[in-house]
Amino acid sequence: MSVVIKARGKFPKGFSVFLSGSVSGRDWRAALVERLNEHDIVFLDPRSDDYESIVGSDKFHEQVDWEQDGLTNADLIAMYFNHDSVSPISLMEFGLFARSEKMVVYCAKEYKHKGYVDAICERHKIEQVDSLEELAEYILTRYSKHKKE
Repeated sequence: MSVVIKARGKFPKGFSVFLSGSVSGRDWRAALVERLNEHDIVFLDPRSDDYESIVGSDKFHEQVDWEQDGLTNADLIAMYFNHDSVSPISLMEFGLFARSEKMVVYCAKEYKHKGYVDAICERHKIEQVDSLEELAEYILTRYSKHKKE
């Protein structure tokens, strides 16, 4: 059974996937977790229900630190760029972790900066998928390889 750790929660042991990407539009994170729920995967979800109220406070710095630690320590980073969002924080995280060799990207064809995302993925040999279903399959493949190690 998978587990979802929300922002600023304690990181448990286990194969972990950081869910980085657009927050507008459909809740892709929930849909992805639901597809993979029967597997022993830790999903690190940076969304925070109190995000707006913590901006500028110590909790906000905890949030940013948690996200950076999660991105650094996760076994895999699932990056999602939705067509109706600019996603500046996601683009920054994408650039920061492009060389990590642990990223998979789903970028909607209509995404404003898709050309940039495609170029960086090609340059750093980052796997791209074309649907949420393919993203789930890729995560499951990496999870299966991790279990065998």
